[in-house]
Formats: sequence, structure tokens, C-alpha cells
Amino acid sequence: MRYLVTSLFMLTGATTATAQRFAGASIDVTHLRFPDIKEIEATDFSASVDFDVASGFGLGASITSRDQATDAGSADVTGLTLHGIYTVDSATKVGFFIAREDVSRTDNDLETLTYGIQSAFTVGPITGDAHLGRGEVESTATDQTNDLTYYGASGAYGFGNGFYATGAGFFGRVEDRFSTLDVTTVELGAKFALTRNFDIAATVGKVKAEDGSGDTQEETFVGLSASFAFGPQGAATFGSRGIYQVLKVGF
Repeated sequence: MRYLVTSLFMLTGATTATAQRFAGASIDVTHLRFPDIKEIEATDFSASVDFDVASGFGLGASITSRDQATDAGSADVTGLTLHGIYTVDSATKVGFFIAREDVSRTDNDLETLTYGIQSAFTVGPITGDAHLGRGEVESTATDQTNDLTYYGASGAYGFGNGFYATGAGFFGRVEDRFSTLDVTTVELGAKFALTRNFDIAATVGKVKAEDGSGDTQEETFVGLSASFAFGPQGAATFGSRGIYQVLKVGF
């Protein structure tokens, strides 16, 4: 986690020295439980920050830390994502990202490096974002490298008085010349804004994993989260990216 915090401070420090202004930041904490498997739970912490650097252009960074315990062992995931952001208009932003994830598992360590494109938009009472990423995952124990592809979208519909309905869908694929693993995650939930800069949310979802042989595993999960926003624009535009943001359970 130390290198992530150091990298974030280096980015924000360099940006502050050369650019115009701090735009916004977010802190999110989420706890996941799997009702059918008591041995599995996970806690995610993430933080993101945006800076305006020129007319319509911005830079951002996100860090994430995840602690997961399963009946097969434990795993710690840390990630750093760097964002390039362009404001198309008051309702639309687009950009690119580069993401690094490090996974410390009971039996093996993994490293991923991915890159991709992303967008955020507002249409009336609807807000949302979408992304597409590609890259590689490498096992430090075996030096084996697999290709990654992942994409997803999330959104919220505001009913007024701080109430929102939320939804998200994600897909990820890990593959080499001989096999593939597909992971699909779908979530539905509700969010309540207690203040302009603080909200709480609850979600229920399902994660499905299917390998090339046709074996399938599905698990239902529930999540509780709290989000804090700071700065002129409020929350940061984009959050953490990576294949382990798609995976909710197991590795």
C-alpha cells in the first residue's frame, strides 16, 4: 500500500505545481458479504482525486486496497490507476486510464497492468460511467502471463430528496492459448445522499465464473458502502480500474 500512497502524493504534488486547480476527490469504503458462504467476506477502501490542468483537460489518480478472506485462504489487492480526462460538455467527460494491480495471495502473487478508455455522463436524472480495458496478468511464482479484457458500466437514477436507484454490470476475461475464464458481475441497489458530500448505499448482486470447459460457479453477495466527496466539483470523475474490480470473490 505504501507505494500507492507515495505515487498518489507524487502525482498530486506535481500536478499542483504545474497546473491550475484541485477539482474534486472521493473516498469510498465498501464491505461485501456472501450469505451462502460464511467464510467469504471482503472490505474495499478507495480514494480518487482530480485536477484541472488546462481548458477542458484534467488528470486524476485512484488508489484502492482490498482485504479478502475465503475458505481457501486470504488475499490482499492493492491498485493504482492514473486517469486522463477531457470535458466534452457539462454533461459528458471522456478519458483514458492506466491501472496497476498487485495481488498477494496465500499460495501465489499476481501482478496486472491494464489500460483503456472510459466515459462519464449525465442525462436528466441519470448519471453513469462506462469503461473498456485490456492488458496482462502475470504470476510471480510461475512467470506465466495471461491476457485480460474487461468492460463495464454503472449508473444511478435520482428520484429526488437524495434517493437513487443504482445498477452496474461488469465482464472480465482471462485467457491464454489453451483456456479462458469469464467472470460476469451484476449489481442492483439503492443510495441515499445524507448531505451533498456524503452518501450511503446498499447493493445485492451475483458473480458468475465460467471456464473454457463449461464449469460454472455462481455466488450472491450483498454490499454496504459509504462515500465522501470533496472539492469544487464534488466526487472525482473516475474510480479505480482493473480486473479485480470485476472479481468480487475468489481468484
